[in-house]
Amino acid sequence: CSKNIDGVGRDFRGSGRGRGPSVNIVTIPLATPFEPRPIPKPKKEVKVSLSSIEVALIPFPTRKSYAKVGRPIRLFCNHYSASFDPNGVIFQYDFSLDGLAVKDIPRKKLMLVMTSLAEQNQKHLGKSKFAFDGRSIVYASPEFPFTEKNFTVKLVENEEETKKSQEFKVKLKRSGEKNLADLSKFMSGHTKDMPLDCINAMDVVLRMIPSIKLKPIGRNFYSPTSEYPLFGGAEVWLGHFQSLRLSQSGLNFNADLAASAFLKVVPLLDFVAQQLNFRDQASAIRSLQDSRGQAELGKIVKGLGITVIHRRTNRVYKISGISKQPASKTKIIGDDGKEGNTVSEYFRIKYQKSLQHPNLVMVQVGAVTKKNFLPMEFCMVAPGQKIGDSTRKLTERQTSDLIKIACRKPEERRSLVHTQLAGLMGELNSHSHQFGIEVKNTAITMTGRVLEPPMIKYGNSDEKPRNGSWNMVNKKFVTCGALDCWAVVSFCQERDIQKQGVERFAMALMQCARGLGLRVGMEKPPICLSSEYGRNYSSHDILKDITGKASKMAKGMKPQIVICIIPSKSVPDYAMIKRSSDTQLGLPSQCLLVK
Repeated sequence: CSKNIDGVGRDFRGSGRGRGPSVNIVTIPLATPFEPRPIPKPKKEVKVSLSSIEVALIPFPTRKSYAKVGRPIRLFCNHYSASFDPNGVIFQYDFSLDGLAVKDIPRKKLMLVMTSLAEQNQKHLGKSKFAFDGRSIVYASPEFPFTEKNFTVKLVENEEETKKSQEFKVKLKRSGEKNLADLSKFMSGHTKDMPLDCINAMDVVLRMIPSIKLKPIGRNFYSPTSEYPLFGGAEVWLGHFQSLRLSQSGLNFNADLAASAFLKVVPLLDFVAQQLNFRDQASAIRSLQDSRGQAELGKIVKGLGITVIHRRTNRVYKISGISKQPASKTKIIGDDGKEGNTVSEYFRIKYQKSLQHPNLVMVQVGAVTKKNFLPMEFCMVAPGQKIGDSTRKLTERQTSDLIKIACRKPEERRSLVHTQLAGLMGELNSHSHQFGIEVKNTAITMTGRVLEPPMIKYGNSDEKPRNGSWNMVNKKFVTCGALDCWAVVSFCQERDIQKQGVERFAMALMQCARGLGLRVGMEKPPICLSSEYGRNYSSHDILKDITGKASKMAKGMKPQIVICIIPSKSVPDYAMIKRSSDTQLGLPSQCLLVK
């Protein structure tokens, strides 16, 4: 009996997963409790992220066939065919500055250093042409006649009195080469390893000429223009985006239209008047006589780049603040620490220029610790300052106008891109030809297909869209919901819209909803104006009160939506309404603008 029990125990324990042979279990009192072998924990499933796998190792499915449905149509693509020499070699060099970190120097200055190096040391570079990425890598073809070399580069700043120069010690060191044969093998299917380093090097080569001729910002290049003014002392510059791409048709040069807002080059006092919403300089100057106006001035001009007109110079100064005293009371402190003439006296003696506004505060440029002040009447807004960065943002009106200017029909968009590229393509190809690269000046054409539009099913009819559009006149939704609990709040002044107007709007909204098939259960929702509440009530307090009234009218039902009427999207109420409804009250809100 004991032997039989041991056999049963071995059969039960041996499988460990409940898959052992079936046995007859006999209940026999044992001296010690039976402890089965613990079931092993399953191995953790290994999860692999596609982002951790090289693109070349991902098996992409091959395309079986091409489209056949629809009407064929000829299309122009915003790609230009590019070719390269499969036997070409691009040589790579590391660019570094002695005693300086390149990451701390603007790309514009680094590009100026490298182009000046080429101009001042042409005999040391031989017949090679170069392309600089604006940071730390230089590509050359053919190779430079050295493996490693140090250069001294002088940047001269044109001044009226003297020629100030800044010296940089540059080191170029060969770090590798890019064989275009690797790209040719990949495109012909002889290898699965995509040579991204070759494509990046070729892309830098094609960006070199636009970087010198135009205003580079990110991957876009802009040409200065004043054809498209914006409200608030700004204007829109049109430009193009470009990049080198691989496609089924081969190597393509991709280009598209780009548009951004820049500050206008205007006198600083005109800029201040525009920002403060004054019609002229005189009104703005009067407002700057008190502390409140000066505080506003400090916010407007901080971080702004300016140039000066009282002497000849290319230098751009950055405003760090404003003076505490006007030019007539601010004295210049010499190197010996002694006070000298006032700023207004200094300009009269040094430059024979009398200040028209000696009682106006000045702007401070450079480091805050250095007391360098400039009268605003001698300052101009520097060109090429893009709006939309962390320090200066577009207003709602400027954003709307920018979108209207940038939104172009396909043919007009193509024409603008082609016109800008046509002025660059000759010099671009002349430069890139030595690297074995060429871009054709004709857009690639391809065949597209116009598909038949689907039938749209409504609750009371079916309709096929025409010319890509359709309307909802006398149409009802197939499945409609019900609006049983809602409220309306106006955050506008009563001179903009009175309560009767809000009530008429609510009635019109209900009629429109019923016309589309919606069932409106609450025919008289609670309606209020923010002005009915005291100044101590915040937007959240008002929304909480009005939605509470709606819930009480609907016998405890949670409001489905609250309609908020506001004067403009830029008012502080908009952000507070969304924060309150979405995160605190947990209900949808719809903001509408008064027109």
